[in-house]
Amino acid sequence: GRQNVPILPPKQLVKNESEEFLEKRSHLLAHFLYELLEDRAVCSSPEVCAFLECEAGAHLAASNAGIATCAAILLGELHAEEGQRSALEDELAAAVSAARAAKAEACRAKLEIRAEAARAEAARRQVLALLWRKR
Repeated sequence: GRQNVPILPPKQLVKNESEEFLEKRSHLLAHFLYELLEDRAVCSSPEVCAFLECEAGAHLAASNAGIATCAAILLGELHAEEGQRSALEDELAAAVSAARAAKAEACRAKLEIRAEAARAEAARRQVLALLWRKR
């Protein structure tokens, strides 16, 4: 985005080299630079550093660009990890659901086996009762 750049003191149309004018202009320019350098984003920009011939600032700006690139890469990796995590959570939920369904089916089958065993036992008793009566 656009930073808050202070307004540069205006120039005069007619060249004025008086001591008073030069001192006032110097003061206004110094104030302009002070305000400019108060904004961290502005003072670390490559343009301002180049203007001020600030090698350390240029390195800082390059370093900041490198950090921003690394941050973007890490953010991309984080989003990918979140996507993988979400996919794994979905897989886990499906597996849990399938396991619950399998458990419910196993319980139903077990109940059916018990019911069949109870019917078989009842039939066996009936057969034994009939055999006892015929004797």
